[in-house]
Amino acid sequence: PNIVSLHSSGNNPGDSDFFLVVERLETRLDKRIKEWRNNKSSKMILRMKALREKRNALDERIATAYQVSSAFEYLHGRTIIFRDLK
Repeated sequence: PNIVSLHSSGNNPGDSDFFLVVERLETRLDKRIKEWRNNKSSKMILRMKALREKRNALDERIATAYQVSSAFEYLHGRTIIFRDLK
């Protein structure tokens, strides 16, 4: 769950030139966080609409955090350490 697909790898694990080829994601976590910061409600939006949008944004953030944490739980449960969170 919430893990990218591994397409290929090269060289031996532990070697300095070891690499993995994984599927490309539609967005990265750092870009999504920037979008959240930039999508602050303007003063012209009605109060109820602004509250609803904030709730939806919070729900999206919680869902993303859950997806990331469940991916790490899955990996760590298989003694895999992933150090390249973006």
